[in-house]
Amino acid sequence: MGMRRSLTGIRARMELRQLAYFVAVAEARHFGRAARGLRIAPPSLSQQIRVLERDLGVVLLHRDARDVRLTPAGAALLSHARALLARAEAARCDVRSAQPGVARIGLRVAPGAQAVVGPALCALAAMDPEVMVSVAVCPDADAAHAVRQGRAAAAVVWDGGAAGSRTAAVAVADGLAYAELARVPVTAVLSPGHPLAAGSHVSAPALGDAVVLLPERDLAPALWDGVVARLGLPNDLLCTIADPAGDGAGAVLRGVATGRGVAVLPEPMVAPELLVGDGPAVVALPLDPPLDVGLHLLWRDPVQPALRRVLEALRPG
Repeated sequence: MGMRRSLTGIRARMELRQLAYFVAVAEARHFGRAARGLRIAPPSLSQQIRVLERDLGVVLLHRDARDVRLTPAGAALLSHARALLARAEAARCDVRSAQPGVARIGLRVAPGAQAVVGPALCALAAMDPEVMVSVAVCPDADAAHAVRQGRAAAAVVWDGGAAGSRTAAVAVADGLAYAELARVPVTAVLSPGHPLAAGSHVSAPALGDAVVLLPERDLAPALWDGVVARLGLPNDLLCTIADPAGDGAGAVLRGVATGRGVAVLPEPMVAPELLVGDGPAVVALPLDPPLDVGLHLLWRDPVQPALRRVLEALRPG
């Protein structure tokens, strides 16, 4: 009852900006990473989250030296915050599209990548109202094809290789330009009762004795062709999880939570709603030795001015 009263009694002065900050931290699970994406100082971000918690009268995030986790109240707010921000963005797009001179850029984003590039796109929307970015989430291969066929201006895709070899091959074959946006750590995802979940990390050889759950290959080629190969996981212990909803990691995480096996996923693919308070549905631990994957941007030259502004907002440095 207390949390319900708090949520229904949200003060009018709570800003969409604060909700956007909260969502960024919840998805990044780290104040520093979220602050870099939002392009603000970490202390300012932390202060805004504490103001939001004070206004709601609840604790939204558990903070420790390693990461940030949602409390039950934070998990409840996250879905509401996303819905409110989506409605605000839809209203903003409707208003902008009614005015002449607004450039519309179609962007295809692979599952999980929106957690990395979303803050940069929000910052771009605030800085440049003459550019409207329409984002659609789709598998890597579909994203690249959309750019090649002119159905999208750019795409953000995963690459499981150590040096972007798959992205380079796709770009060369399709006549596209590409750039690496980020290197993202791969985490081992386990149910809380799994023996490997008791440690602070998971050794790669230990995964050789576990059933490893994976999305269907066409939904996550970077995992199959890159991560699995680099870890040397045996084929007889790989289990493909059918996913009618097409969200890739979602079905895998539900399988992990019910004890069907373990998973190895890029960190942003681990839904923060499943890492809640003192009773997580899954546990995400770093690999030892560490393993990361690339997040790459694909586009077609020549670049028009509006697309150039989007590329500059997404590319580091």
